[in-house]
Amino acid sequence: RTKRANKLKELFSKSLTISKWVGTIDEMTTTGEGNAHIQVKLVGANVSLANSNNELSDLVEKTLINQSSPLFTKVADFSKGDQVIIDGVLMTDLDTDEGGDFLDEGFSFTEAGSMTDPMFSFKFTDINLSE
Repeated sequence: RTKRANKLKELFSKSLTISKWVGTIDEMTTTGEGNAHIQVKLVGANVSLANSNNELSDLVEKTLINQSSPLFTKVADFSKGDQVIIDGVLMTDLDTDEGGDFLDEGFSFTEAGSMTDPMFSFKFTDINLSE
């Protein structure tokens, strides 16, 4: 896990922004306040990107898609299983000094899950259906 954290830091030290990555929508829900939570599994990798799934978890990172935003209107027509092209920003791990992952992988309950099926915290800035 430490080796992966070091490699992620090396790969994303200049920029946490990604553009035009392709994935499949694994989960789409709305929160109690009506904001959008999306989880995308990247094509060709056992890695997922997701924003927070509730307002309490999102107090710091602000990754939820606000229901009044143009992005919410766009994704409202998408469905689980749709292949999409995503742009956005990876979130850094707030616990990096304590052996964290460099990127925020706070979704897994076990270290094994973090390594075999990681889900990194992500702020979506654009999502489009893949053609």
